[in-house]
Amino acid sequence: MKLKIIKHTADSILYESDKGVRLHAPADDLLKKNVLLMFDSKDRALIRELSNGYISQKDEYDFFWIGGLFAFYLVFLLLAIPMSPNTVHLFHTAQPAGILIFPLTFIILDSVNEIFQYRYARQLTCMAAVVMVIASALVYLTLNVFTLSDAYLTVFGKLPKLYLINALCLLLADQTNNLIFRSLRYRLARCPLWLRCIVSTSCGQITYTIVWISLFFGTSVSTGLITRIIDNYGFKIVYAACLIPVTYAIVAVYRSRKPELREVTS
Repeated sequence: MKLKIIKHTADSILYESDKGVRLHAPADDLLKKNVLLMFDSKDRALIRELSNGYISQKDEYDFFWIGGLFAFYLVFLLLAIPMSPNTVHLFHTAQPAGILIFPLTFIILDSVNEIFQYRYARQLTCMAAVVMVIASALVYLTLNVFTLSDAYLTVFGKLPKLYLINALCLLLADQTNNLIFRSLRYRLARCPLWLRCIVSTSCGQITYTIVWISLFFGTSVSTGLITRIIDNYGFKIVYAACLIPVTYAIVAVYRSRKPELREVTS
């Protein structure tokens, strides 16, 4: 037997069987009766959208993107941070070894700010800081409970401090990034995405670079420390500017594939 929706409201669906019998029921009841497969794909999607107990296609799409962006943000952080104590040389400047990975977090944070706005970007920042604290505690526990080889300690011994420093940097710098991005968006209605990305990242990374390098490499002010801060900050901003087209691509793909809400008629 096949069923077809004739008319629907937010509270009730009028449907007809292939024998001409008409019935009406709430969308939730149709799901509970397991008759969904008797409708065609278009009607099934509509029933799901009208049901209170079913995640809409739009919400499911947003959950997928939020989860994916959050996951990539954490992956980039967890990869870049352990590499950062080692120094590499790029364009005659000394940089942390994770320098090519860490700025990828800028893409993710700006994409979340643009697509889902400030509230979700703030949640991402806070969640990442909590993850850093948990990672620091777990690594510290492992280092102090077990008897480990010198090689193991050489690789992992700095991680508890690194993760804690980055947790602080995230709360200070990335939250600054979020606030400035939001401010530019609402106070300057025509401010383009690329300008919001550059300004917010530039302001946020001033804090991040100074705090991170000062706490990890030493708090005493010296010419070497200042040079390292300037080199690191400059490289990240130039790299971030080069990555802006990727942010545009992420936002464009999200918006082009986003399911449209069906209009509920009465």
